[in-house]
Amino acid sequence: MHHAFTIRALLKQLPVRIETAVAYGDRLLLGTATGALLVYQVSEADRDRVPTLTLVETKKSFARKAVEQLGVIKEAGVLVCLADGMVTLYDLHTLANATPLTNTRGAHIIALHTGVDHIDGIPTLVSKLATYGKRKVVVLEWRDAEFYKSFEFSAAEKIVAMQFSAPGLLVLSTAREFLTLQLPRGQWDDLFPADTASLRTVAGGMAVGHSVDAAGSSDTAPGPQTSAPSGGMWGSWALSLSGSSADVQTTIARMPSDKLLLCHKDTGVFINSAGKLCRNEYSEPMVFSRAPIGITYTSSYAVAISHDSTPPTQPPSSSGSTGNSNPPAPRFNVEV
Repeated sequence: MHHAFTIRALLKQLPVRIETAVAYGDRLLLGTATGALLVYQVSEADRDRVPTLTLVETKKSFARKAVEQLGVIKEAGVLVCLADGMVTLYDLHTLANATPLTNTRGAHIIALHTGVDHIDGIPTLVSKLATYGKRKVVVLEWRDAEFYKSFEFSAAEKIVAMQFSAPGLLVLSTAREFLTLQLPRGQWDDLFPADTASLRTVAGGMAVGHSVDAAGSSDTAPGPQTSAPSGGMWGSWALSLSGSSADVQTTIARMPSDKLLLCHKDTGVFINSAGKLCRNEYSEPMVFSRAPIGITYTSSYAVAISHDSTPPTQPPSSSGSTGNSNPPAPRFNVEV
């Protein structure tokens, strides 16, 4: 068994439940069940020193309800927050100047992408934010760090997961199938069914497990599109920990070299930025020991987090019973 990483706890016994996390640069932002936002500075680690987290700011009333998802558009200096069924934008540096996006009411998913798009032959840094709620996909676009415009597209079915594969292509999943949405044309196309058997079939055969123990954005003719490189060893990532494992059926995660990993339960396949299967590079699907709720990557490894289905034990009370008025915190597994 190959041990790729060593796992160390950097934060223990926090007084609030963490619902979502996002990392960028040397900052780690944690959204909580109470609506508070915790901002930590992460020190660099080396062979002889474990990284440390220093709490630099606490926003107790950051959101009225639980912070469900966070995202960062670093190039535009924007922090994206999904809470109470609506997306709000904040100044990334001050965490102030809240701008609620009223046309995103009912949202429960967000996706972000930044890349270079050739608009009218001019290389332009394009950032996009997509949200879904109430059978509607809303896409906001920034060009060279300045807000450009927003688009809205109707969805025939409920969307359960989505991610950009390129500035002009959004990959989504319903409960039944994976889809693509071409931007800004609004053209929907089917990819393949979103079930384990179909993923193993389209990937070219039955799977062999790969898991190891870890103990076109413009309204003019688009040109070449590339993703902006992420800094450091790790890909910039965001993670939502809310919901039960039963709620998480499908995950779409960004991978290196402009690829996406499309997972249903424990099985995933790779597609490229054009939405085509990567058959030549990956002849078999990737299989996890548990259905992931979030996936990121570093170097040549995919790192997944999943709910631990093992019932947690509770210490006995003074009366000798194991009853506890406070429900136990959810537990998670990390797989590489």
